[in-house]
Amino acid sequence: MPRSKKRQLTIAIVGAIFVTPMIIGIYVFCVVWRVSLAMHQYYGRSDLIPFSTSYPKYKDAPVPASFGSPTFTLKPSGIVVWRQKVNGFQHMYGSALTAFELGDWLADKLFCANEFAEFAFDWNTVQADDLLDRKKDLYNNSLGRAIGVKVKNSGLTGKSAEDEIAKQVFITCETDPKFLAHFLDPRVNELTEEQLGCYCLPKGNVFNFFQKK
Repeated sequence: MPRSKKRQLTIAIVGAIFVTPMIIGIYVFCVVWRVSLAMHQYYGRSDLIPFSTSYPKYKDAPVPASFGSPTFTLKPSGIVVWRQKVNGFQHMYGSALTAFELGDWLADKLFCANEFAEFAFDWNTVQADDLLDRKKDLYNNSLGRAIGVKVKNSGLTGKSAEDEIAKQVFITCETDPKFLAHFLDPRVNELTEEQLGCYCLPKGNVFNFFQKK
């Protein structure tokens, strides 16, 4: 291969190595930003990027669906909110957006990678509850991707599509019995990560290893 061709190939490879992660990072931040805005709009607070210093606190009594987690009631709608429910909305909407924009397959792999990173760097070690929470997240991701694909097939684009996705995700969280609003829901035990499309995710991490030591 001529030297000039080798130089061009080297530049292309180095550029891909540095530019690709940057593009992915920018896209992920864009998704996180839009998910945070939607959580702020529909549930009165964002547990990702905060847009207020006076969000309601999770300090009210639990309800059956919150499995002992404290709640708050959103005024004036009367919607009862708990952290796991908001987290479920977060996963569904993020997955729906990426499925709409990147396709079902890439959205699935991106959020599997998110779970891998989250658990690999969990300094508090991976616990049994964490593994249940992961299955709940993966399941709600699949619900979100289905919504994203459905809206994509409807022909909507731009902000109209994003608004419709957010609305459909919210309706699912509030009315669809398939939605998992807490990892202690008994149905989570029946799920496997393999059937949810994520194989070989770690059941522990380096912090678990050193704890055993």
